[in-house]
Amino acid sequence: MAGARRHPAGGSHGGRDGGPSLLHLVLSVALIVFGVVFFALNLGLFGGDITEILSRALSLWPLLLVLIGVVLLLAKGSRWWIGIAVGLAVVLALVAVSSLAQGRLPVTAADSRTVRLEKSLGSLKESEVRLNFSAGDLTLESLPSYSPLLAEGQLTYRQGGKEPSNAFRETDGRGYLQLTSSETKRSFLASGKDDSWTLGLTSRIPLDLIVQGGAMNGRLDMSDMKLRSFRAEVDASKLDLRLPREAGRTAMTIKAGATSSIILDIPKNVEARIKANLGLTSFSIDGDRFQKQGGIYISRNFDSAQNRVDIDLDAGVSSVIVR
Repeated sequence: MAGARRHPAGGSHGGRDGGPSLLHLVLSVALIVFGVVFFALNLGLFGGDITEILSRALSLWPLLLVLIGVVLLLAKGSRWWIGIAVGLAVVLALVAVSSLAQGRLPVTAADSRTVRLEKSLGSLKESEVRLNFSAGDLTLESLPSYSPLLAEGQLTYRQGGKEPSNAFRETDGRGYLQLTSSETKRSFLASGKDDSWTLGLTSRIPLDLIVQGGAMNGRLDMSDMKLRSFRAEVDASKLDLRLPREAGRTAMTIKAGATSSIILDIPKNVEARIKANLGLTSFSIDGDRFQKQGGIYISRNFDSAQNRVDIDLDAGVSSVIVR
């Protein structure tokens, strides 16, 4: 019609196709993302100090460049492409949140706390030690023979999480020590660190050691322990186990879930019998030292050895090395 007015193409009212301008779209998505984050903060879903959280959030500014690039690429077509652009932007934001929640940010001293553990040996003649470890680094070694302690170590855990618990009791000269890490949810942008335990156990009395957990990196040096039995149940973990040198007879049971890696370091003076149920596991063993008899690998002098270990190994889709 003659009197109709037209807005210039690409004017301030929208893009060339009548959709929102680039600036309008970027601001809209930013408001949506920050609105969701602050709503979750108000609900207490994310732990940590609000100032620290916002400071770390600012480190995500390169994602803004990605968002603008996606919008420039997709917002030139018809309006439904704008929806795809917004969807991709939200996905990118969620990926960033997920990565941070999985602990991929640098760790500062303020991210963790450490408690010290000391348990006296007293008059114990033997003890069971149970470690319930959720995720992170677990380092275990033998205490010196002169140490008067059953257990000693440092237990580091994420700030905002619960302090690891320990329980101990004694019955007729036998001790029962249990250490449990808190299985708390990770905090958004608040901590990138898993638990980290460094423990020493006595080498003076017989021990029954039980380790349970998932997603752990375990380095267990039991060389000098009088280890009577050992049981490990882990998933998605890496275990490097150094077996005792002079513990007499030791019984070991290892159950490893998918994507685990197990290394068994057996001293040269120790004979071994290994019953392996390996599924799709990658398995490496010294065939000269350990002869295969059916589903069992056994060293030549196992039956008469003073120091020997009987290992029951059950692993899924994992990697196992015996040396």
